[in-house]
Amino acid sequence: RASGGLGLGLSIVKHLAELHGGGVELSSPGLDAGTTARVWLPLQPAMADGGPAPETQPGALDDAALAGLSGRRVLVVEDDRDAAEMLEHILEDRGAQVRIAGDHDSGLAALQDARPDLLLSDIGLPGKDGYALIRHWRAQEKRDGQPRLPAIALTAFGRPDDRAMALDAGFDAHVAKPFEPQLLLNTIRRLLG
Repeated sequence: RASGGLGLGLSIVKHLAELHGGGVELSSPGLDAGTTARVWLPLQPAMADGGPAPETQPGALDDAALAGLSGRRVLVVEDDRDAAEMLEHILEDRGAQVRIAGDHDSGLAALQDARPDLLLSDIGLPGKDGYALIRHWRAQEKRDGQPRLPAIALTAFGRPDDRAMALDAGFDAHVAKPFEPQLLLNTIRRLLG
């Protein structure tokens, strides 16, 4: 790939559009003729009292999936800015306080500084990977007698052995990209109880 990345951008746009009850449409007149992308989102009238309209779209996230995030501190370690912003949007919309780090070293510094309630980390980070991050943190927790931080590996590597590697490294859950927001929120709810 000349531009780098994992090719997740369009998938992320699709998930965000669908999360808001919209969609994405692509069209092209042919090879080497470019592509037109259309994103549509519904307009929702405000409620009579001036508050936001309730979520009524199919697939809207249920209250059970939203429980447990309000006021929680979440550290997202993700080097892809678009993916990090998507996660930030999903989590902040549900009341979480989100901090983003872009690599192993800044993630480790944020873990020590912010003491989050939950860690979401990509595996394919520049330099040291997400496995190294969680191994380092688990060793520090043990050394310092700290309680175990719930941690989710977010990765484009979704084979069963990738999941096993993430759990063996010290993550509590593995979510393969691209993912449905509902799946991530249910996983978070399960870990945070």
